[in-house]
Amino acid sequence: MKKVISILLAASLLFAAWVVLMPQEALAATGTSQAGVVSVSGGSLNVRSAASTGSAVAARLGKGSYVTLISKSGSWWRVEYGRGQYGYCHADYITAVPGSAATVSTSSGNLNIRSGAGTAYAVKD
Repeated sequence: MKKVISILLAASLLFAAWVVLMPQEALAATGTSQAGVVSVSGGSLNVRSAASTGSAVAARLGKGSYVTLISKSGSWWRVEYGRGQYGYCHADYITAVPGSAATVSTSSGNLNIRSGAGTAYAVKD
């Protein structure tokens, strides 16, 4: 019994440490994030390492590219422009996609995303 309690305590501590040490970006793309589309008139949009035109360019996105809008500060969006890749874009060149923010509630705690329309289709990772 003591061994089981020790294992449960250790697992609880590991989980608590994981939540505390988890990068904020991983937490940020949940809840209130929404989709945005790059709306430059021509050329590409610079994704910056900080919310300033003087900061380094981390990436360039073409017109029509989609990003996840994480948070807005002044005239800058913090965006996820690739899996695990974050930066800042000026809000004048990003259009939020209406209705793209969604909250899902399930009774089981898990939502299966399937490869097709129906429960007979495989669950995607």
